Parts: sequence; structure tokens; C-alpha cells
Amino acid sequence: MNPKKVFVILFFITVFMAFSVPQAQAMDRYYGLSSTAGFGCSLDTQTFYWLITTDKGYSFDVWLKFDYTEKGAQEVINSKKKAQLPTDGWQNLKYALNHIVFSFDGKRSIFKVLSTTYYTQDSILSNSTFNDNDWKDVIPGSMSETWLSQILWYQDHNKIPPKQ
Repeated sequence: MNPKKVFVILFFITVFMAFSVPQAQAMDRYYGLSSTAGFGCSLDTQTFYWLITTDKGYSFDVWLKFDYTEKGAQEVINSKKKAQLPTDGWQNLKYALNHIVFSFDGKRSIFKVLSTTYYTQDSILSNSTFNDNDWKDVIPGSMSETWLSQILWYQDHNKIPPKQ
């Protein structure tokens, strides 16, 4: 067989395998959902669960980890400065954990952030708990839609049953 054809075939097989392998193995705690220049977002697979809420509805209770790059940490600091909030220690921002509920009622997808905790390598910078009923729409093309679609894929691919 022609060496050029062999190379092309091997190249396509390698590319196919690279895109078909899941981003996380069953033993990994975090499953990557998305990344930007500012942060990477991962699903905590050890705390993930979902419920069937109605005939056509479901709800996902998730913890998402945001690992910040230097650029992302600086964006957080800039937004705090703009809001005239203290920024001491925030230059050491490493990651945040967000507790979020996604819900679908058969017609629309919504989400609510229950808490957010920001961390340095060694300590907690800030912890916020939200007790209001502030549900937001999952907007088509948004990061929240990306996260929800990746969470749905993870649940379906790993055949995780609903919590009873």
C-alpha cells in the first residue's frame, strides 16, 4: 500500500479516536465542560445527581468548578474594583465552586445559583449563599446552555439513573 495513503488513514483514525474518547474516566472527580481564556469549567461527578420532576421535567443538582487563569482572575478583580469592592488577596484566586440547579419543565430550561465560594490555593476568599428564587433562563448559545448540554451528555453517556 502507498505510504501516503497509510499515513492519511492513520491520521484520520487518530483524529477519530481523539474526539471519541470521553474527557474523563469514571474514576476522575471532575469532568471538563468548557474552557475560555479566563477559566475552565468542570462538573464535580461525585456530587452530581438528577431528579425526574414531572412527566416531561427533570432537575440537575450540580457543583461546577471554575479554574481561573491569570487573565480570568484579573477579570474578577477588575469587576470587583468597578463595583468598588475590596480586592485584597484576590490576585491569588485559583478556583471557585458554584452550586447550581438546572431545571426543565418540558417547555423551557432554567437555572439558579445556590452558592459560590472562591478559593486561593490555601484558603477561602469569599463565600456567598443565595436564598432567593432568582431563576434565570438558559439562553440559546450561552455558556449555561453549553454546560447543560454537556451535563446531559455526561448523564446519558454514563447511564446515571435519577435519584429516588
